[in-house]
Amino acid sequence: MRLDFRARLLASSLLLGIAGPAWAQTADTTPAEPAAPASAVAPDAAGQAEPADGDTIVVTGSRLGGESLRQASPISVVSAKEIALSGQINVESVLKDLPQLIPSTTAASNNPGGGVATADLRGLGSTRTLVLVNNRRYVAYDSNQVVDLNTIPAALIERVDIVTGGRSAVYGSDAISGVVNFVMKKDFSGVAAGANYRINEAGDGGTFNGNLLLGGNFEDGRGNATIYFDYTKRNGILQSARDYSRQALVDDGAGGLIAGGSGSIEGTRFALGGVNRKFETDGSYTPYNASTDAYNYAPSNYLQVPQQRFLMSAQTHYEVSPALNVYAEGQLINNRVKNQLAPTPFTGSVALDVDSSFLSPSSQALLRGRDTDGDGYVTSTIYRRLTEV
Repeated sequence: MRLDFRARLLASSLLLGIAGPAWAQTADTTPAEPAAPASAVAPDAAGQAEPADGDTIVVTGSRLGGESLRQASPISVVSAKEIALSGQINVESVLKDLPQLIPSTTAASNNPGGGVATADLRGLGSTRTLVLVNNRRYVAYDSNQVVDLNTIPAALIERVDIVTGGRSAVYGSDAISGVVNFVMKKDFSGVAAGANYRINEAGDGGTFNGNLLLGGNFEDGRGNATIYFDYTKRNGILQSARDYSRQALVDDGAGGLIAGGSGSIEGTRFALGGVNRKFETDGSYTPYNASTDAYNYAPSNYLQVPQQRFLMSAQTHYEVSPALNVYAEGQLINNRVKNQLAPTPFTGSVALDVDSSFLSPSSQALLRGRDTDGDGYVTSTIYRRLTEV
């Protein structure tokens, strides 16, 4: 009996020793006998003691407190004053100037575009950068849980905290590259209105923004309600409007750039027997020269996409007691962005009629020479830019 009592006492001491860092359950619900403090257990006792018959310990989850959770992290802070002095309208226009953030998809992006603006810390991708608002996760615009920065009202921002240290151990895998936390104004009281118009040196691409912020406290400052309106209209700029962007450029293989473009041209490039040729408007053909005949797709693309956005945001909070705060937040956003690319190319194998009336006699003769089976058709790979559509 004495040995059995000591074994039970030792097992109870071990159970108390591990209860802090782990969740556990036991099959025996009988109250345990008084046990010695966990510090009284020898370090090697865990390898000697075993649970008594009928006692089963099941570990369902654990989390070890690490020093990394208590260490300081590199944080950059952008204040509301800095945002106001920058003169920027969209949030991402302010953040993209920070060295920690790599310019990713912005509201001015044409291809790829979509009218969204995302945060990308260290160039690891927007899916690995966590965006928070008031220390809470924000509504994502797609299934990848990526936040559109256009939906965050700039005039309500008190500051932006950017944590560049990886915080995946705290927040999850979407914080591998860091966290961007927008802290909003909590107790704004009064009226604030603003309007500005921006235009570039070339005299185009003008952008207008107007906003109105209303807020007030109630119940002796225990509660606050705020409503915000914002309207933005930005004109587009085509790449043809600038010398540096109106021509598509490619690498010349020697560290320089030369004029380039797409092999799907306005006429039709076709390949027969490994030789590329192109059809002229009269149905004749000439040799295809990639350096001079490539299609320049740059002029019709947007350098700055046009945007029209209306945003309304409302939020309120109330302190029921020192231990209980309730809040409600809501937003209505209508963001319209126009994207424009070059006409769609068509590429594929097509059976060409050797006697087509649209072809010149020289082109018909070329195709007949390739009609080895005599069925009147020759299969060729064509590359055409559908400028008519």
